[in-house]
Amino acid sequence: MPGEFPSSEKFILLGEHERLPCLQAFDPAYSPELHSYVGQRVDGRDDGLDRMSAMDFEQMDVFGAYLQANYDDAGRMVLSPMFRSIAEIEGLAFFLGAGATFQIWNPHKFLEHCQDKPRVVRALEFMLKEKGAKA
Repeated sequence: MPGEFPSSEKFILLGEHERLPCLQAFDPAYSPELHSYVGQRVDGRDDGLDRMSAMDFEQMDVFGAYLQANYDDAGRMVLSPMFRSIAEIEGLAFFLGAGATFQIWNPHKFLEHCQDKPRVVRALEFMLKEKGAKA
């Protein structure tokens, strides 16, 4: 059936976050919710495009930015050089739950951009210290 993903493979959809300097990832089951969000965003626009054209442009922008990323039984995955470059991840990566999605950050970029999240900052600083890395 179109739009369904093979159940034997373990993968997420991974792409550049729309507004933050990190990656965003989600399970394929989240796609319908994201599609609904795109529709709401299109309905709120007044740019002269008919709805179908506007949906095409928005879906291309949103869904075109995501690629399949496989993971193993232990939940490990390899970030491609492209994704590492997009998020400026050189060594360690910081995985952060964000509701139905999660984000993957360069830990130092997170500290730079998210000082207004003190509980997460404290947790990240502790994890960096455990790894012997500077915060």
